[in-house]
Amino acid sequence: MKFLKSLLSIKTIISLLFSITTCILAIKGCIKSETFLAIIMAIITYYFTRNNKSE
Repeated sequence: MKFLKSLLSIKTIISLLFSITTCILAIKGCIKSETFLAIIMAIITYYFTRNNKSE
């Protein structure tokens, strides 16, 4: 059970880091706004559907 909890927290941390990195790249102009929105929406969708299944 502890392994499962640590795995879920690692997934959350990775999702947050990926979101922050994508935001930084968008601010610097390295990626287009359409790409930014697609990536962020995929992360948000994954995160909320994962939370709904675990409850």
